Amino acid sequence: MGALLGISLPVAFGSLFTADFRWSLLAATSAVTLNALNFFHGKVATAEDQSYLTALALRQGFALADYGLNLALVICFVVMAFGAGDATILNASLVALRSLDLVLVLVVVRVLDQGRVEKSQRFWLLMNSAGIVLFGALLVASIIGRAGIYDWTAWIFLGYIVIDIIGDYALNAGIYFHVDTDWDDLADGWDAVQGKFGDPYRNLLIYPYLDSRFEFDGTRVLDLGCGNGCVSRWIATKGGRVVGVDGSSRLIELANTYWADDQAPLFEVLDLCNLEDAMAWSSRDERAESFDYVIAVFTLQDLPTLEPVLELIATSISPGGICIVIIENDLASPRSARAETTNRLWVDKPGRIPRRQLIVWSELPSELLPTGANKTTTTYHRPLRWYSEQFSVFGLREDTAWSALTPPEIVRTADDSAMIRRYARAPKFSVATFKRSGSKTMNA
Repeated sequence: MGALLGISLPVAFGSLFTADFRWSLLAATSAVTLNALNFFHGKVATAEDQSYLTALALRQGFALADYGLNLALVICFVVMAFGAGDATILNASLVALRSLDLVLVLVVVRVLDQGRVEKSQRFWLLMNSAGIVLFGALLVASIIGRAGIYDWTAWIFLGYIVIDIIGDYALNAGIYFHVDTDWDDLADGWDAVQGKFGDPYRNLLIYPYLDSRFEFDGTRVLDLGCGNGCVSRWIATKGGRVVGVDGSSRLIELANTYWADDQAPLFEVLDLCNLEDAMAWSSRDERAESFDYVIAVFTLQDLPTLEPVLELIATSISPGGICIVIIENDLASPRSARAETTNRLWVDKPGRIPRRQLIVWSELPSELLPTGANKTTTTYHRPLRWYSEQFSVFGLREDTAWSALTPPEIVRTADDSAMIRRYARAPKFSVATFKRSGSKTMNA
């Protein structure tokens, strides 16, 4: 596909130098180029979409239709490039191109079930339908020999493709480009949902797991990515002396509003993606090697780079200390209707972890969002084995292997909520513990 477009586009621009120069010809060749590049970028993005690849692998008919339609589309681009100076050829190739793309969009809509993609595809359906009517009319006019039809075709085509590209990238900005999560914007909505001790997932799944396996009484605990402090407060009720850190100053401000006595957790702002800040924090007030437990609940998956936080864990945890990691492992569970997956690859900062990782963009429920807030969170889904490998690089061996976090039997029996029944059918949270070598004995 790339080779064919690479050959045909120079041919299109070559027509500028082999014919009498006209601004309309420049407009047409520019439109052909923009259309081809937009098409090629869209195909690259689609070819890396995990849901799309899964559909291709599982449905032979869809794979054949997808291949055939895309090949036909490329042939239309080649014909269009070679005939960029002829109104009839240009309009005929545009009608064929938009007709084929319309069929392809309808096929994809039938196969895939994704909220944001469907929104984009509705736009593509509209643009393709409009293009078929518009360029079909221009084709008829060129066939019957209407004067000046080439000039009309060239400028209409250029305007059409500019509108198409603007609409495409406006609807797909979160898929085509990296979008940072602004947790300061989301903080108040998140705090309203989580409250003092967290949502049902934490109370019915995470806390029973922690309570059955770890003894926090009298221990020092570091809560990484503590958010509004709900997990920290629960651990404090078990006798743990907790320090919670988070990169959002607004979440830390909210965390400090819940509890104000000697047993209350200490909450501080710390950018877990900044190695210098992390090292400076761990070296203050005899914090190095002082924590019996480090816990990260849905934290590592939200960080674009892990080197700083792994350095922080390695320097803060005491010999024999345990790091508890819980992540949302979407790749091993049915997809949410609010999440689209793409492996738009985001590179960890240079250092010990030069890996590229899968990124998932998830749209949050509207109740979490104040007016004008960023409505997208960015989650970095790394393979579970990869996490274990990186922890070992920083001197933390896997103590208990990754496993699904399933509801305890007592919770399944006592709570008949749709949430628990749905989660029990397809657990999507994974948990593992990592231990720093040393002589200190921990209760687990």
